[in-house]
Amino acid sequence: MQTKNKTVTKPAQATQVAQAAPTVVQKPLEFTVDTDIPMPARRGGREIYGEAFRNMEVGHSFFLPGADPKRASAIVSHWKEKLNRKYAVRAYKEGEVEGARIWRIEDEEIVAPVDAGKK
Repeated sequence: MQTKNKTVTKPAQATQVAQAAPTVVQKPLEFTVDTDIPMPARRGGREIYGEAFRNMEVGHSFFLPGADPKRASAIVSHWKEKLNRKYAVRAYKEGEVEGARIWRIEDEEIVAPVDAGKK
């Protein structure tokens, strides 16, 4: 497979800082346009945790090294709603590594809210 490359120079845009100041000209950007370079597979945000959440039984847990517990809570919130399961998140330290641990706890039965207008 032959790769074709093309060097492109983007003209600089003049920027005036203030009326009395002289015009500042940026150096033109130089880059190469490549073809036939394979794009890496996408890592899909919360989806990278999907298998773990789907396979967890009550009492199972996993550790996210370096994770902020608040960020982990946002991920858990997504999966809790999607899978109709209940999870808990806590700041956790394994050895010298801080992070967050996520536990699967008992399932939560989702009850539809009662409409105040209906009896």
